[in-house]
Amino acid sequence: MKSRNILFICCLLVSGLVSCHGGAKSGAQGDKPDWVDGNSRRYPVDMYLTGVGVAPDPALARDRARVELAKIFQVAVTEQGQDTQRFERTVSEGETKESNLQQVSRQSSLYTDQIIQGIEVSEIWEDGAGQYHALAVLSRQQAGMRLRQEIKRLDEATGQYVRSARGYPDSMAKIAAAQKAIQQQQERQSYQRSLQIVDITGQGLPSPWNIAELQADLNDVLSRIYFKPQVVNSQDQPLLEMLAASLAEAGFRVVRDAPANYTLQGRLALDDETVQGGWHWRRGNLELILLDSDDTPVGTRTLPIKASAAQSGLLQQRLMIEIETVLKSRLRDTLLEFFQ
Repeated sequence: MKSRNILFICCLLVSGLVSCHGGAKSGAQGDKPDWVDGNSRRYPVDMYLTGVGVAPDPALARDRARVELAKIFQVAVTEQGQDTQRFERTVSEGETKESNLQQVSRQSSLYTDQIIQGIEVSEIWEDGAGQYHALAVLSRQQAGMRLRQEIKRLDEATGQYVRSARGYPDSMAKIAAAQKAIQQQQERQSYQRSLQIVDITGQGLPSPWNIAELQADLNDVLSRIYFKPQVVNSQDQPLLEMLAASLAEAGFRVVRDAPANYTLQGRLALDDETVQGGWHWRRGNLELILLDSDDTPVGTRTLPIKASAAQSGLLQQRLMIEIETVLKSRLRDTLLEFFQ
């Protein structure tokens, strides 16, 4: 979803390029254009974003001009990547764990590459000394208009989901609507960052919705839902306590014997211990099964589990720590997936 949103932003931006001037004009060995020094009467800064590239080859100069213009959006791309992805790199028991770094890099590269590929170079000039100067431009007005249209659409959708969340009597429907409202505003942020660059004032279009308040509304709904933790296999009693603690930490109410809105069952499916490179390993899955108040299955999610230790006697302890870590970090988002 996020990759598609970012790609669409790029399409919006490049569709706003000035097209009335046609292709790039060659001014080989003519008078030096004013844009070479950074100020253009034809493309004033209050109306256009520009990028200038210089190279001994005209094709390379065009590419460099596109890159310079794309760099203007790089900060927005980086911030969006930081908001939507997290990278953690740790070294533990001889194993390096990496997550999401490549995804962030690919996402940012996709955004920038699409801008570079779509930008048209409006003018090119050869200075008589073998150097070509190319100019790429982006109309602030046209790009801003399209970005505002998308932002307006997302704000309207947010309002509809908020009204639905407040009107639905069913807790599952309330959660789904509240979660979608937040997602609309998260998507909006990427458009807003691009609009702040295009908008000469830098203000963009302030949102009528506050994500922190929307999240607080969702938390309020979650706090009124009662969960009963269970384990499928009786030998997994430590897992039962982890489920209860993680549910409470995620903001849900936990009951043991009283009626509950939902029952969350946990089941471990682990492979036998193996030895690799002097380290003892156990791998497998933690299966989470959600049942409604009538014990009807709502859905199942599977979380991968693996742990290692230098000594076999420490492996079980490390395995329990890993399961607890996975539950605390992923249980809330995993449960919200059931309600989407």
